[in-house]
Amino acid sequence: MRKTTFTLYYEAARAIIMGDLKKARILIEQNPKPWMREALTAEVLVKENRMNEAVTHAQAAVAMIRGVQRYILLKKWQREGLL
Repeated sequence: MRKTTFTLYYEAARAIIMGDLKKARILIEQNPKPWMREALTAEVLVKENRMNEAVTHAQAAVAMIRGVQRYILLKKWQREGLL
């Protein structure tokens, strides 16, 4: 059975939190939504301390989305100093 987009998103987010970046990247590649891929890639890059690249992906994610998701990600990254 195929996993839903949000299941892939949250599994990748969990892998990032747990420090399993290899598994996170695999899950990110499977996700069909471009903004989710960009947002998760930004988080992976933050964990790897590659801030310049993380900012680029974070900006791309914010540019692709609207509504509550945009607000949540934008405020989170502003608090963390990423944007």
